[in-house]
Amino acid sequence: MWQVEQISSVNEEIAVVVSSLPVEIRALIKEPLRMKRRALAVQSEQDTPWMLLPLIICESISSDFRKAIPLAATIQFLMAAGDVFDDIEDDDSPQSLCAKYGSAVATNVGTTLPVLGEKAIARLRERDINEKTIVHIFDAINSYYINACIGQHMDLSFNKKKDVSEDTYLKIATLKSASQIECACYTGALLA
Repeated sequence: MWQVEQISSVNEEIAVVVSSLPVEIRALIKEPLRMKRRALAVQSEQDTPWMLLPLIICESISSDFRKAIPLAATIQFLMAAGDVFDDIEDDDSPQSLCAKYGSAVATNVGTTLPVLGEKAIARLRERDINEKTIVHIFDAINSYYINACIGQHMDLSFNKKKDVSEDTYLKIATLKSASQIECACYTGALLA
């Protein structure tokens, strides 16, 4: 039952952060956040997304997940941005923003999502997190997501090749996906 409260809290945080946007942009921003395993798509505890990782880690160390809510929202914004840009780069999904609205709109949404993530992190001040910790979290997030970008670049570079080694494939997966999971866990521990 506690996951329902966590999911609701993160979705409320996302709503607050996007509330300053005009309605038409807000609707576009919410589309990638409604994709499977993203914050706004969660219907039940069985469909728990990665966004809870920082909350679970923070709570397990400090017994309070609430201070990590802006962090969890940030992770969702960044993962959604990655999804948008991946769809633009791969051009392989008829459900993508790019396919529905064109690459210019999709690029704008993809660019807006990380900025919203930064706004969410800045809201940690409202939870009495000191500036030094907030800067450390910004730095950690940027480091992990640079790795995700490197992994995406490798993926794009090897996209046409059919003879990619298993080691290379695993390195790409580690950079693209595992770095995001590690980021969620590490930053949740930082807040604790």
